[in-house]
Amino acid sequence: TNTIMIKNIILIVTAVLTVALNVNAADATLISKLGVKAYAALEHPQFDNPEWSAGVDVGFRLNEKVSLHADLMSFAYNEWRGSVVDRASLLGKYELFTSANKAFVVYGLAGGGYNLHSDNWLFTAGLGVSYDITKNLQLFADSRPYSEFNANSGLSSRFGIGWNF
Repeated sequence: TNTIMIKNIILIVTAVLTVALNVNAADATLISKLGVKAYAALEHPQFDNPEWSAGVDVGFRLNEKVSLHADLMSFAYNEWRGSVVDRASLLGKYELFTSANKAFVVYGLAGGGYNLHSDNWLFTAGLGVSYDITKNLQLFADSRPYSEFNANSGLSSRFGIGWNF
């Protein structure tokens, strides 16, 4: 059910936060480059019939503008009764525009992944925005079309909240 998926996402985020908060000073620089996002998403397979999904995105900042992200998503197929992860993706994010106070960011997002539900590899690219509420807390939304190698395509739109360490 929905509560099982929500509990799984909360468990993953809690585990990442627990590890991050228990590091020594030497590891602090590495941890400061990490970010975790929990999100809800609307999937539009074949660009119609929207379906809910949810997931976790763990990012690592490579430099001031570029970061790499591991994105794990679960679809609402059969009322969340499938596997915990239905799609796994590796995404690159590039900040295209940043406001003067660096609180508002427009970014490009692209990468590849694997849809475990349909047993297909995929490619995806799109745009997004984020807004820093505080130094560590942000809201974000992005949307990107995807194309699976077996001719399936669609649109994935995520919105959620993130924590930067």
